[in-house]
Parts: sequence; C-alpha cells; structure tokens
Amino acid sequence: MEITFVQANEAARGAVVSVPGILLKISERARGVPLVGQTVKVADGSFLVGLSGHEADGARNVQLLKQRPWFDIPIFYASQRRGILAVEKGYRGEQMFREAMTKWERAQ
Repeated sequence: MEITFVQANEAARGAVVSVPGILLKISERARGVPLVGQTVKVADGSFLVGLSGHEADGARNVQLLKQRPWFDIPIFYASQRRGILAVEKGYRGEQMFREAMTKWERAQ
C-alpha cells in the first residue's frame, strides 16, 4: 500500500515524518488490530506499507482487510505531535476490497 500526504505550506503541525503502520477495526471507536508488515518512508510525505509474506501473517492480514470496515492510520508530525487518520471503507469501499481480494486470490 502507498500512502501520500499533501499539505498546505501553512500547516501548523508540520510535515508528516512517520506512519508506523495501519490498524483495522470493527467500528470507529473500537481498538484497532495492526496489519503485520513494515512501513518505510520513500519520499517526503510518501510512505510504502509492505505486508508480511509469511503464510500465517498473510492469512491474518487478508482476514482483517476483508472483515474490518475501519482503518486507523497513526501519523507522526515534524512538530513532535501525532494524530490518527480514521477511514471507513463504506459501501463502495467494501465492494472494491471484495473485488480486489477475489482477483488477488485467483492469481495465487
């Protein structure tokens, strides 16, 4: 997965310097479960999330991606502040994930 942040020059918190991972959860207020993998910074504001290639981790990640409707993306800013970007898949997002997972599973 690729995550890129574009922000205005006057952003009070400064640039996003770290995204330690992605959490999936069953509701907006629920505690998230992390995907197994690693995130690396590839450029200013741009991060690449690589998911684990181990069989058990992969099966767990796929299950979380299929079943959990919410993502939490923790963010660390240059100002030493932190935040969380919470995203709900929604109806269309769920459809897109089902389609992508079906294609991916066929390719395996």
